[in-house]
Amino acid sequence: EIVSSNSSWQAHDGPISFNSIYGGEDHDARLEVIGWDCSPFQGTGWGSVSLHRGPGCSVRPQLQPPVKIRETLQPTHIKDYNNTRIVDFGTEFSGWPVIV
Repeated sequence: EIVSSNSSWQAHDGPISFNSIYGGEDHDARLEVIGWDCSPFQGTGWGSVSLHRGPGCSVRPQLQPPVKIRETLQPTHIKDYNNTRIVDFGTEFSGWPVIV
């Protein structure tokens, strides 16, 4: 199957500004574009894309195992400071906080 695009495609900055297996993901929900993944979508304010030749390689499946939940941590200390809540888990880790 060939997956391709053309000059009719449009682009827009999204809410993800950083992503790393070790550093996690920086996601600013305020930058979400509601409805971008639904049809019909107008894309008002979106920019044109520029076409480039691909890297010339074949697409292969991911070789690393998937990231999975291995442990659930509880905070060791919680402190409010200058309108900011600091949550200390007592260790360094990569993961996703669940705030309830």
